[in-house]
Amino acid sequence: MARNLRLSAVTSAGAMAARRGMSTAAAQRGAARAAAPAWLQVGGKMHGFEVKEVCPVPEFDVVAYHLEHERTAARHLHVACDDTNNVFSVAFRTPAQDSTGLPHILEHTVLCGSERFPVRDPFFNMIKRSLNTFMNAMTASDHTMYPFATLNEKDYANLMDVYLDATLFPRLDKMDFLQEGHRLERDPEDPSRIVRTGIVYNEMKGTLGDAATLYHYRLQQATLPGTTYANISGGEPTSIARLTHQDLVDFHRVHYHPSNAIFFTYGDLPLEPHLVRINESALSRFNFSQDAFDVRQALATSRIDHAKVESEVIVTGPAEVMTPLDRQAKVAISRPLEQDRHDEEYQNLVGRVLSSLLLDGASAPLYAALVDSQLAPDYAPGTGYDGSTMHPFVSIGVQGVSDKPEDLARIRSTIEESLVRVAREGFDPRRVEAIQHQTELAMKQPRTNFGLMVMYAVSNAFAHAPFAEGDLMRAINESMTVDAKMERLQSELDANPNFWQDAVTRFFLQPKADGSGDLELRDDITTFIMKPDESYTQKLEEQEREALAEIAKGLSAGEWEKMDSVAAELQEIQAAEQDVSCLPTLSVDDIPRIPQEMISVDASTPRGRNLTWVEDQKTNGVVYFRTLFDTSDVPADLKPLLPLLGTLIGNVDTASHSYQELSVDLNLACGGVGVASPVLSWYGQGAEATALEPSNHRLLDSARGLTRYRECVSVSSRALARNLDRTIDLVGDMLTTSDFGGNLHHVESILATSLNAATSGLSNDALGYARRWSLASLGGEHAKREALAGLSQVSLLQRCVADPRGTVDRLQALLRAVFREEAMTMNVVAGGTEIDESAVRASLDGLWGRLQDHNGAAVDADLTQGGPAAGMLASIEARTAMDATYIPLSISVHNCTAALPTEVCWGHPDDAAMMVLAQVASSNFLHQRIREQGGAYGGGAAHDLGGLFMMHSYYDPNAEDTLRVFAEALQWMCDGAKFSERDVEEAILSVFGSLDAPQSVSTKGTGPFVHGVSPEARLENRARFFELSKSKLVDVANRHLGKFAGNTDLFLAGPESGGHPGCVAVAGNKSTLFAENLQGWSTYKFD
Repeated sequence: MARNLRLSAVTSAGAMAARRGMSTAAAQRGAARAAAPAWLQVGGKMHGFEVKEVCPVPEFDVVAYHLEHERTAARHLHVACDDTNNVFSVAFRTPAQDSTGLPHILEHTVLCGSERFPVRDPFFNMIKRSLNTFMNAMTASDHTMYPFATLNEKDYANLMDVYLDATLFPRLDKMDFLQEGHRLERDPEDPSRIVRTGIVYNEMKGTLGDAATLYHYRLQQATLPGTTYANISGGEPTSIARLTHQDLVDFHRVHYHPSNAIFFTYGDLPLEPHLVRINESALSRFNFSQDAFDVRQALATSRIDHAKVESEVIVTGPAEVMTPLDRQAKVAISRPLEQDRHDEEYQNLVGRVLSSLLLDGASAPLYAALVDSQLAPDYAPGTGYDGSTMHPFVSIGVQGVSDKPEDLARIRSTIEESLVRVAREGFDPRRVEAIQHQTELAMKQPRTNFGLMVMYAVSNAFAHAPFAEGDLMRAINESMTVDAKMERLQSELDANPNFWQDAVTRFFLQPKADGSGDLELRDDITTFIMKPDESYTQKLEEQEREALAEIAKGLSAGEWEKMDSVAAELQEIQAAEQDVSCLPTLSVDDIPRIPQEMISVDASTPRGRNLTWVEDQKTNGVVYFRTLFDTSDVPADLKPLLPLLGTLIGNVDTASHSYQELSVDLNLACGGVGVASPVLSWYGQGAEATALEPSNHRLLDSARGLTRYRECVSVSSRALARNLDRTIDLVGDMLTTSDFGGNLHHVESILATSLNAATSGLSNDALGYARRWSLASLGGEHAKREALAGLSQVSLLQRCVADPRGTVDRLQALLRAVFREEAMTMNVVAGGTEIDESAVRASLDGLWGRLQDHNGAAVDADLTQGGPAAGMLASIEARTAMDATYIPLSISVHNCTAALPTEVCWGHPDDAAMMVLAQVASSNFLHQRIREQGGAYGGGAAHDLGGLFMMHSYYDPNAEDTLRVFAEALQWMCDGAKFSERDVEEAILSVFGSLDAPQSVSTKGTGPFVHGVSPEARLENRARFFELSKSKLVDVANRHLGKFAGNTDLFLAGPESGGHPGCVAVAGNKSTLFAENLQGWSTYKFD
């Protein structure tokens, strides 16, 4: 068994070129960047653009160029660097004037066909015809952006052509508006009634059905009245119904004009071809538009209507299903801030650091006063500084509290007292240093999608910058530079020792009018309260039914006929086959046979401890390490407590630190310590995989014996190499001397916070919870994932809150049983000339030494049974393997999941075929039936590497119909009559876009370390994709899914009614009688 493996990332220019299908010269473009063409300097002109500013950013080894199109005044920001993951975006300022969702629905509709590409759905079709590593369109509060990223030069040009034509020359067909936005149709259950549906309409029903999301929107509306941010740019369902197709057309004409646009390019591709394409295919057809140019002026001059700022705002929202109704209120104080828009980036930095000082970590004054005191279980959503809007604002709030007036008043007064105390006494200097260190470390950390991060900053700066000379480049430069901002902050701290105290006063406080010199909350602060309403969703549905009934009552016979005609026409359009040959595409030949970056194993490395070392040159002096501790021998009644063990480690006292001191020291030393309890699938097979097997971890057979898995606790962190010794010392302290019972009051507050976070997140992750619950009926690793991260874990947290002493006693025993040197493996990512490998290894040796004393430790026998998790895992594992469950939640739409077991897992000859088959079904059947025709926000299929074929939908108004569509998809795949060789090739491209997406530095080498997949096995699996054809996929479908096909009610009939042989669940609207309408289904009962 390999104990010590050295992995290295192959990144030479020649190897990279071979993998990209390019010449070596093309792969060395980065070297050419240093000698930029003569025209690429201030005042230089090329293809209708003039260079306005040039800004090198040495910290990230990039050069930024700001250009302006002479004819239209369109802006262009190009960031030249050696990154092969090239990014493009075009963004427009789109401030919402109301909550009809106009910018959001327009974002959807422009991607439904354009002048050069008049197909119904070019966006989703290009996803299939591309090797993109990212492709999306997004509506923010004040702008809309259309970004993509790809490693392939040809792909970049193809996608740019489609994006330019889609945004500037869309068809904006009314039928697309009805599909994407909203429309009226007859109710299929009662043709005398009408219903309203549409993709965005249903998406926003789901989005605003989540209490936390709704709270954040309502808080922003209350804090920023009179501005665009007082509207919901995504749309509120009741307001979406007012939007017309003509509104869409008119808005596009003004706002989607080059004079209101910024183009963004990033990466190692040369700039000139980008300018040629943008100018010749798009901008040359436009002239300057004053109306479009003035959109920025409208944003720049917008002001908060202070006359509408109320001292108290009370709203209602949906109640959560697992929390007592009298403990579901959310309350906050919030205030808009005045900001110099010429200095936005630096002021945002100050706001974020101040927010962290006040709120983050066990040593934060607001945490101590509000959460650790058990006044509230957790902060409210949106708490902190928000600089994403042109008018930044601050909010301090809590959730999970009583809505009694005296309780809410106590919370407000506690916030006020805490802020006044900080303004008088200041912060602990070590804590200030720690928070600033965290901020700098986060800003400097290498990121895989750095280009996308810069793009987001560019789009935000473009929307907000007032555009005096140099404003845009100043904002962009400051968004990328770290040292200059931190040095400026430090100089201000040196000049004013009371800098942070003054900031607290400036943000929140004012002198009392009595002249005493005492401070109080400012007059323009709003107290915002959201109260829960158990019938909130039902009331909205009833209001919708009444409104639709009134519309139906007023319809003439001719209008009924027209509505039916439009519905029939739309269905005909959706069902029609379309010719997409006008769209550009890649082919399978464009896929590199070897990935751009391969992690290779050096078998000559001496074997020793269970250590995997990954060399990478892009860590910027940061060392990343991840340890895994085997937990297979932990008693069954204690395993479900492992996530809670991870939550508490680092947040309780240790032998040498109080929990407050530990929080500060961790922030000074590293980027935090994460402790998790994953159940990891092990796919490795053959001799190479055997060499990767950890000698001290037990590999268990999976539920169906196809693969193996291991149960672990994971401990991970990152630190600058110079701080690694200190980090390891702190981690060792936490893993060996954490004291859970010494401060029970503090632990009780953490338990309450964990429970609140879990219950408030149910609606937001409804699909994930439904999937984990349904798959748990298979047993094995699935049962354990449900126990550790599913609905069962949420119920366990309730019991832990009720029995804190019994909980901490078992956690204390678990600490010694889990963190043993003999059960530990480690993955390290480090490299570069600034890191001394021998010094890093010596630091890591210290952790092994600290844990040796725990070897041979066993859990106290008295604690192995009973307690909050007694019988929990056994109960989950006892469920039948055929399961159909409805999970009622406080949302108005559904999330559906279904899974069928197959014999095809990683390493099986058909594994590649099953992955591509799922993609074919997603792109060519499920997307059309579930999203376009059914009105759901999304849906698709995937083949799990453990052998499960899965289908899903989310934000879905038609759960029963969708379950029938799932069954029809099986027959569709087996027949093979409705998809082509071209569809198969496109599906392969889609799969490789994901397979070859760049890895973050911190995850390098995780394939061999975590899953046992050797580089050789990865290449062997990769080769199978290039052998696929339509006939192969149809054959595979029939052999592995054919036994399930042919029954359209397969997923509708529960197991007791002779239904499906797999796992199915629906999480959604609790006011429906979904499960009662279906035989053999059960309804999940919340505790």
